[in-house]
Amino acid sequence: MPFSATVIPAKQFDEGEAISLTSLNLLATPTVNIEGSVGNLTLEDDSVDNAKVASNAAIALSKLASGSSGQIVVGNSSGVPTYVTASGDVTVSDAGAISLNAAQTGITSVGTLGSLAVTGNATAGTLTVGSSTAVSAVDTDISSVSASDDTLASAKSIKTYVDSQVQAKDALSELSGTTDDVTQGSSNLYNQTHTGDVVGSTALTIGNNKVLTQHIFDGNITEAKLASDSVTGDKIGDDQIDSEHYIAGSIDSEHLASNSVTEQKIGNDAVVAAHIAANAVGASEIASGVIASSHLASATDDNLKARANHSGTQTASTISDFDTEVANNSAVTANTAKVSNATHTGDVTGSTALTIAAGAVTAAKIADGAVTSAKLASDVLPASGSQVYTSSSGNWTCPTGVTKIKIQLWGAGGGGAGTGNNNFGTGGGGGAYCMKGNISVTAGTTYAYAVGAGSSGGDGTDTTFTANSTTYTAGGGKDGATRGSSNWHTTAGTGGTASNGDLNLSGQHARQAANYNENSNTDFGPAAGGAAAMGGSGGISQSIEDSTTEYTSWFDGQTPGGGGAGSAASKGGDGLIIIEW
Repeated sequence: MPFSATVIPAKQFDEGEAISLTSLNLLATPTVNIEGSVGNLTLEDDSVDNAKVASNAAIALSKLASGSSGQIVVGNSSGVPTYVTASGDVTVSDAGAISLNAAQTGITSVGTLGSLAVTGNATAGTLTVGSSTAVSAVDTDISSVSASDDTLASAKSIKTYVDSQVQAKDALSELSGTTDDVTQGSSNLYNQTHTGDVVGSTALTIGNNKVLTQHIFDGNITEAKLASDSVTGDKIGDDQIDSEHYIAGSIDSEHLASNSVTEQKIGNDAVVAAHIAANAVGASEIASGVIASSHLASATDDNLKARANHSGTQTASTISDFDTEVANNSAVTANTAKVSNATHTGDVTGSTALTIAAGAVTAAKIADGAVTSAKLASDVLPASGSQVYTSSSGNWTCPTGVTKIKIQLWGAGGGGAGTGNNNFGTGGGGGAYCMKGNISVTAGTTYAYAVGAGSSGGDGTDTTFTANSTTYTAGGGKDGATRGSSNWHTTAGTGGTASNGDLNLSGQHARQAANYNENSNTDFGPAAGGAAAMGGSGGISQSIEDSTTEYTSWFDGQTPGGGGAGSAASKGGDGLIIIEW
């Protein structure tokens, strides 16, 4: 049929009708009726959006793009439906069958479970545990069970049963199979209060003066364990200090050990009665007519037996009433009755095998005289010495026994400028000085250093020492500048600077070349290098010119760190490192 189109306006005006904005807007939405064949019409790409598809359109699956066999449609990270292949714990076939991945889940089939983790509540019929035991229910009361009972006990029923069994036992024989009867709550089952070397019950404390020589491993008393002035003459073994360890004139009467003055050391008629202490000398040592009888020690039987007059130890077998006194000691009786080791804390920890806690043995706990020479570690007393480096770089290794050091660093001097002849120049700046004391170091550890090198016509390099991630620096001096053909006044070399030390001093700046009348018969242009801080002097130069000849003389900067002289490019002094401990 022929194509025809009818346009019906949404608003038709009557004769004399007032025109309003609303009525005019209606003209923009006419109704168009199209009849007949219009040939082929084509929709533009992406012109059919979601809003144009009716909710009941029932789009057939055949309209969807094809995926691969067994794939499913899921929304991707942007929410767009996408074909993907199922993976992980399950797989899906092209027939829709879902299979469990045994390698991922541990489940070989729905009927037989391997290792299954259940979160939350689960209801089971008959579970198979292992290969044969059938568990059909969870038992909440296990007070009475038979050998064929395969029910699974709940945690609550287990606790109730154990509590009832513990409360019901009032004899040690029921707990451990022994015959000793122990009533419920007996103190024998709990920590006792200990006495002796270690006191306390749960938290144990080592008593003062209870750590004796036999309790200390050989070589375990280091310098840090020794209190100030604790190494007296009595603590130094015989013949351990030779003459090279004494300062001339340093030993007076107060520093002589008991019994150290022998007969050979006493001059004739030097000892009179007033010099001999009461009870100090036996009869065989008394010269006739020298010591009065009032000074002789009493040798009565009571004095010999008195414990206060003896030292050392005595075996139990030599004490007549030892067994009786031990049996009457209540503390020994209480300890004998213990049936289990308590777990201890405090200075001593553990139950059966006890361990002394680190740092528990203080000076107060070590009996006087308990630390023998065998207990002292090697090199327990600090060493002393020094190391000097005048060039190059490398690593300093801390000696055994050294824990603190002091360092002094000098930077290298800058070189002087000029060539002699007519090109005078300024001197180089002096090197800086850095001092740092009380640096913590560890024996056997290496520490990097570098000694600055003086330069001829260039900057002196820095001197450095690195310890504990901190680099201490004494900077090198800067080089001078050459005068040129007409410029007499040039910039002098500046001194180096230091950092991170307790004392940081900058090097001295060099002097500029003097400006005299170049056309006179005699010109003089000195240009001295800067001196190093706390170090070497700067070099000196001079140039004298007459009508026929020019004379130039100079000196290099002195070590450590002096700046080079001007006029002839003289060399700055090298740096220096001194390490002391």
